[in-house]
Amino acid sequence: PGRGVRRGLLRACPGEGFRTILMSATLTTEAVETIDALFGPSESIQMVASIHIRPEPQYWIQREDDETAKTEKLLEAVRHAPRPVILYVTKRDDARAWRRRLKQEGYRRVEEFHGETPDADRERIIEDWARNQIDIIVATSAFGVGIDKSDVRTVIHAAVPETVDRFYQEVGRGGRDGASCGSLLLYSGVDLAVAERIGTPSLISEDLAFERWDAMARNPQKLDGFGMRLEVDLATVPPRLRQQTDYNAAWNMRTLIMMARAGMLELDASAPDLLPRALGEDDASFERRSEAYWSAYYNRCIVNLSEPGHRDQEVFTQRIQAERSRSFIAANTNAKRLQDLASGEVEVGALLQQLYQSYAPGRSVVVSKSCGGCPVHRRDGDAQIDYVEPVVFGIGRVPAQDLSAWRGSFPHLAQTRTVFLVLPD
Repeated sequence: PGRGVRRGLLRACPGEGFRTILMSATLTTEAVETIDALFGPSESIQMVASIHIRPEPQYWIQREDDETAKTEKLLEAVRHAPRPVILYVTKRDDARAWRRRLKQEGYRRVEEFHGETPDADRERIIEDWARNQIDIIVATSAFGVGIDKSDVRTVIHAAVPETVDRFYQEVGRGGRDGASCGSLLLYSGVDLAVAERIGTPSLISEDLAFERWDAMARNPQKLDGFGMRLEVDLATVPPRLRQQTDYNAAWNMRTLIMMARAGMLELDASAPDLLPRALGEDDASFERRSEAYWSAYYNRCIVNLSEPGHRDQEVFTQRIQAERSRSFIAANTNAKRLQDLASGEVEVGALLQQLYQSYAPGRSVVVSKSCGGCPVHRRDGDAQIDYVEPVVFGIGRVPAQDLSAWRGSFPHLAQTRTVFLVLPD
């Protein structure tokens, strides 16, 4: 989405009328704003929301600053936790270390899963996990989206995720069969500080952002007669740097995304060219040429500018300052929510409701709160685990011009009644 692929596809397929569907169980307000910036304009995006906080997890939270005591408590938790178990850590080295430690403790059906796990091992681990041949997965956040095992009974966090959103996504690996599951967050003050540091957005300053954009916009390929549709090179090196690196290209892309969120441009894309094999070319030569082509292709980005003063540093700074301020406010809010979670003094269901609920115009999301039990409930002796059905926003009536097609396809269904479509898994 950051590369404007959807806009490129729509332009390449005029009149096809296809739709892009993005689905998520939960989206923060900031995530919705990013989707509007990258896929928008917002009036072209219809959002349908019906959210309830899951009642299955029971939350247990404890701080332990003594690392030896923390390790012993984690081992004790693993020893008694219902299987299967996911033990989440932040760093890859910690995942390796905890797998070795658990093996030394006598656990045999243990695997590690992180960003450096080879693809072949990932496929084997996921298959074994699905077949109940693994009791414990020690993982970083790489083990999350797309991993759908229904009967995970325990999720343990040996470190603090950088946001409450990520914490809830990882807790959400458990209890997907509707039965209760346990969530244990056992952390130290060091863990909390690391999480807050990771959660602080890596935002480029206005001066450096302008320097990067000015360098990219200095010699672009102009795709229209007005200079407002450009193909820029993400490998462009700003004056104060000496050589191109992946790090440099990533910061150039972040600059473009920040400009998109500030309403200065839209990201777009063009279709790649066909790369025919040359007559008599061997496999190794074609592979090298293909790699060079795709490397150059992914270092190009098309932008549709909407700010005529984009090369004026004063105009640029004014537009970007508001976006940077918004990002810092969001980061501070996330840090406060993370502290509230770690303190155990705020009901987890209420915290999650606050995170995902929004009353923005055209983007209303009303969240039905629930909680399977947390430190606040156990302290007050009042586990409020009941919840009401979530409210649905964003679903309209069948347009009049579509009624004839509806009647022809479903003559037995009344158009004045709500219709529920039940689809198989």
